[in-house]
Amino acid sequence: MQRVEQFIKIRRTEHTDAVRIKKLIDQNTVDAFGKITVLKTLERSILSLTLTKDENMVVGCACFSDAPSRRFTVPESWKNWFDRNIGLPNVDSTNSLFMELLIVDPFCVKNSVDEICKTVFKMLIDVQHIFLLTNSKADFKPASFNPFQKIATKSTTIDLSVSVAYRHDVFPVLFSRIAAVEDNDDLVPLFNSQNDLLRKTYGNYYVAELVGAQNKEMKCVVIECERKAVGFLSATKRINLESLNQCYDLTLFNGLCKPYPGDNLSPNEQLHQQGNLLCLQGKCVNDF
Repeated sequence: MQRVEQFIKIRRTEHTDAVRIKKLIDQNTVDAFGKITVLKTLERSILSLTLTKDENMVVGCACFSDAPSRRFTVPESWKNWFDRNIGLPNVDSTNSLFMELLIVDPFCVKNSVDEICKTVFKMLIDVQHIFLLTNSKADFKPASFNPFQKIATKSTTIDLSVSVAYRHDVFPVLFSRIAAVEDNDDLVPLFNSQNDLLRKTYGNYYVAELVGAQNKEMKCVVIECERKAVGFLSATKRINLESLNQCYDLTLFNGLCKPYPGDNLSPNEQLHQQGNLLCLQGKCVNDF
């Protein structure tokens, strides 16, 4: 459940929300999306989100489909229509969603639109675009709030207003690469903000020393955003299995060792054979 403000939450829509969603529909919503049958819209949508506050009071709803509305084109062959009338590149049913319905209480709409998009992009990692297609003559305020931006259509003959929210405008694009010693200045504050123990133990340049010690058996990777290292991972092939098994119960994973004939790979069966005995003060009694 995604939290928008102190009093608004976003969750998946339930069929019992339909009656309350219907009460939120006003003339502006009808002008933007046409005649709306809430239950049919919910059933056709591949994702529906409900905004609530207080005691589960419904204050908004957003429904998404992997194709434009039937008001504009046939969903089964929408791509040709989209390329001909809108023409935005790299858009298909796997990386894009289209809003079938967006309705939010006017007192909550500004922040809610942004949070709805964040929720969708978090839930569906392959989605790069969220399209909001409305009738061009409608005065639909939510289309003007971030992260939506209006784009021009290629065709002047269609009664259509197109707004789109891009993933990269909501969440920064991250890249991974092999770490370099020069990343030390970016990474040390990140580590120290979590725990100062490493610096106290290994000194101020422990990250640079770790990165500089890379070889075929040990590699360091950084996550980069806008040319700045914002994440770090160190991986090695050299592990002490004996120490790991002393510190952690790895029985279910065969101690992280390759199985050999005769190994007991079903510890639960062994426990069952022991009869779930409970030892109390040196005596064994059946567990109850």
